Amino acid sequence: MNGLPAAIAAMERAHGTQERIWRLSRLTWAAMAVTLLLGMAGLFGDGPLAATEARASDGSVRVAHDRFQRADASFAFRIRIERPGSARTARLCLDGRFARRWRVLRVEPEPVAQEAAADGICLLVRYADDAPAPVTLWAQPRGAGFPLEGAMRRGDGPPARIRAVVWP
Repeated sequence: MNGLPAAIAAMERAHGTQERIWRLSRLTWAAMAVTLLLGMAGLFGDGPLAATEARASDGSVRVAHDRFQRADASFAFRIRIERPGSARTARLCLDGRFARRWRVLRVEPEPVAQEAAADGICLLVRYADDAPAPVTLWAQPRGAGFPLEGAMRRGDGPPARIRAVVWP
């Protein structure tokens, strides 16, 4: 460093510090890029990772819902209940975990009846024709959680297990 101007000699002495700052800067830019890509993929809202579907093992109930939710917003659970034979109504049962973790705001179409079950609540839904009964259940998470879990089933059938990450 002999013969170098004082300003350049000072920069040469600080080279290690500069390299650490540059490395931190690159890591920060990489973290921002990953966060942006995850956001575009649906981790924080709409995107290909955002939606999911839960199914009962026998296919009697399918529930499409958002995988990532916010604690202060309402969300639609789009439910299709397969018609068993010539039945005109179906019992859609929400287990106790679902009832404790989500507040049901409304159900479309309006259920014919509601009844308490051993572990949760059952809604009596009317079939319009020979097609599966489409039901939209609007609910709001009762709080943040990773993950919140619950289940829905047709009558005494196997459950469609619901899992969602709820951001604060």
